[in-house]
Formats: sequence, structure tokens, C-alpha cells
Amino acid sequence: MKYAISLILLFTALSCSNNPADPEYNSEFLPLREGNWWKYKGSLDMTVNVESVVKINGEFYYLIVRSFPESSDTLRLRYKFNDRLMIWFEDKEYLYIDFSLPEGSKWNSFYNFYGEIRAKGLNSTVPAGIFSNVTEVLFENTLISDVYEFNRYAPGVGMISSSGFRRNFSLVQAQVNGNIYP
Repeated sequence: MKYAISLILLFTALSCSNNPADPEYNSEFLPLREGNWWKYKGSLDMTVNVESVVKINGEFYYLIVRSFPESSDTLRLRYKFNDRLMIWFEDKEYLYIDFSLPEGSKWNSFYNFYGEIRAKGLNSTVPAGIFSNVTEVLFENTLISDVYEFNRYAPGVGMISSSGFRRNFSLVQAQVNGNIYP
């Protein structure tokens, strides 16, 4: 009996320590957890859902599904360290965003994109609320001049707005780590 209880406790401890739903790293600027979702309205309506966790090359990635009126796409994201968000794209991992970098910092990202921390400590108002300490990130394509976006991320919430060539949208509702916005 003692042996059976010891095995149950050992398997429970092992499964908890490798639980992908409770990652070692995360960020307040884009909190990733299964069940989180965001709804955006504007020239482009979009819903973003953290659907599940998948294992790729020994690492756990959150499967993010972005749904648009007539299509959808999927991102695979994980935090390598707190605030250092990685993306799995075409069988390779790239830095997506490093929220810990100072203003003006740039990095190469995936598919001919680079990112830049444009501003920190901003105040932003969107239909879902008024947010402070917002970080703005620019993504720009090195090959196509009109492929860019300015994304704003609020602590504890995630992306609250995005604007780019001929499109923009703002957060209208979200559920993040059990909190509902607005």
C-alpha cells in the first residue's frame, strides 16, 4: 500500500512539474494561458483565442488562433524567458517580442520582419477601457514597405490595439487569466 501511494505521489509531482499550462515564463504584456481570449473591432474585426498547448522540438508552445470574418490563422508562441516571446514559424523559432528591451531597441523577427520597442509608459483608451503603462511595438517588413503594424500592449491584458496600412482595430472585450474586460 505504501508503495502504491508513493508511486501515485511521484507521478503526480512529475506531471505537475511538466504541466505546459503552468509555464515557467510568461509576461504581463501578453499573458498566455489556455482559455484567454480577445475580441477586436475596427476596419478589421478579429477574435484571438489561446486554444491549447502543443509540443514542438521539446518545447511547449501556446496555439493561438486568430479568427477574421472570412478566414483564420494560427500562431505558435512561447516565452523563453519572462517578457521574451518566441514564435515558431516555418520549422524554426524566432524572437517575436522582447518586452524587457528599452525604447528604441530593434530585433530581427520572422519572415523578413523586424520589431522595435517604439514607446513605453503610454496611456491608451480603447472600447475595453483606459490603460496605463502601455508598450508600443512596431513590426515592419524589410521587403514590402506597406506591411507594418503598430501594436499596443497593456499590462495584465495583452494587445489592446493595432494599426497598419489600411487597417486598424481596438480591443472591445477580453477574458485574460479569469479577468473580464471591460
